[in-house]
Amino acid sequence: MTVETDVESTQIAVNRAQSRLVLRLLGPVSVIRDGVAVDLPGSRKVRALLAYLVLAPGPVPRSRICDLLWDVANDPRGELRWCLTKLRKILNTPGRDRVLATKNTVVLDLDGCDVDALRLAGADIDALAPGDLHALAALCTGPLLEDLAIDRSPPFDAWLQEQRQRFDARATADDQQAAIPTYSFTVDTIAPAMAITGQPAVLSPVATAQFHFTTDDALAPSVVCQLDAQA
Repeated sequence: MTVETDVESTQIAVNRAQSRLVLRLLGPVSVIRDGVAVDLPGSRKVRALLAYLVLAPGPVPRSRICDLLWDVANDPRGELRWCLTKLRKILNTPGRDRVLATKNTVVLDLDGCDVDALRLAGADIDALAPGDLHALAALCTGPLLEDLAIDRSPPFDAWLQEQRQRFDARATADDQQAAIPTYSFTVDTIAPAMAITGQPAVLSPVATAQFHFTTDDALAPSVVCQLDAQA
């Protein structure tokens, strides 16, 4: 069996420590701006609206939001306008409107934001380096919208249950991948014969262990490993 492993390190592309706006939906809902936690309104529907718009793939019709969140309401569009006003205070900053609403649709501008749920949803778990896997796993502090429940909103309840199952499955896959042991070797490619010059003291009995190979030659971006019959 021959395995070729690139020595380029894989790094999670969503490490946004400098992000000015951080949204946390895995676990209790929270918003952090410039390193300071933002006080969220007591309204559960404002938080539900925030999560729904964050996870929506594009502009959402106002009518759909009203049907989702207001099963019984005298003026659902009026209540939606009130919730959008609260969201603007949370997300908008001088010179940057993140809540973009027209007469018929609503969408969030999340460019440059650090959103834990979107990190998890968009990560290629199989391609991440161990450190990035652990960083991703650390974001999963609880189920999606852990502290949120809305009375008399069956459509929202159904949506939330589906999304929780989706993210729970992703978090489980990340945890399992992060638990796979990793062992690193250093390969000397300058010597007349290629040789391993550094290796872990104890090898893994786990069949799914990952093995990383690095070389001391910048012109050799990959290492071909030949396993013997007893490996």
